[in-house]
Amino acid sequence: MKIRILEVGPRDGLQNEKKILSTEEKYDFVVRLIKSGLQHIEVGAFVNPKAIPQMADSIELSKALVKDFPQINFYSLVPNLRGLEAAMNCGIKNIGLLSSCCESFCEKNLGTDINGSLSRIAEIIEQSPKEMFKRLYLSMSFHSPFSGFISNESYNNILEKIAHLDINEIVISDTTGKAEPALVNNRIFLSQKFFSTPRIACHFHDTYENAMDNIKEAIKLRVHNFDSSIAGLGGCPYSPGAKGNVSTNTLVDYCQQNGIETDINENELNKTANFIKGLLE
Repeated sequence: MKIRILEVGPRDGLQNEKKILSTEEKYDFVVRLIKSGLQHIEVGAFVNPKAIPQMADSIELSKALVKDFPQINFYSLVPNLRGLEAAMNCGIKNIGLLSSCCESFCEKNLGTDINGSLSRIAEIIEQSPKEMFKRLYLSMSFHSPFSGFISNESYNNILEKIAHLDINEIVISDTTGKAEPALVNNRIFLSQKFFSTPRIACHFHDTYENAMDNIKEAIKLRVHNFDSSIAGLGGCPYSPGAKGNVSTNTLVDYCQQNGIETDINENELNKTANFIKGLLE
């Protein structure tokens, strides 16, 4: 058995950090991730730099990485058509699209309601190259700090609205970290009615230390695509109290102990974790 790990440290991991790293430091960080064996890395977000200053150099960083490491699958967030244009100019071939199961979060994060976010996504898909890999983040898939528990009905309604979209992957996202295995089972089951299991990924935050249990539950349901962040970095500037993503180091260690292939060198990964923690300290 093998899983795909998408390393989100350079984007989701850094976006909430107060210390702004230089482009050179971020480049060095990503190079170390690559040397650790990671093949799928989210390196930036083509967003308003005033909103998320840490991502202000995403264009410069992405161009350099794509040029120097054409064999690596680099990903970036694309919130609108301007972001798509930037991604295409940088040579980014994998993009993350953004919506939410919570209207309030959608307004705060994207400046529009859920239907407005889906209209933007449809425009991006229409204008993007057919071969571009498109993953749709469904933030607040379980719980929202603004509206509380996301009901089955609300989640199912979102799935019905996105089922027809030409996306490669849906990312069930636990932005607050409140998901537990039984609810993960439920959300995956609902998602499988609309998307084949290989098109489902999970993005867990470890706010309440449930992330690894949630991943184990997802693996039982044959989901093999997971986002994680080295050293457990992360958080969301628009989700009060949200803490880091599940640690890539913890995930890789679990996989190695349980015969799950990742193609990642654990020793190099741990060195890289120490490197980035040193930079941020």
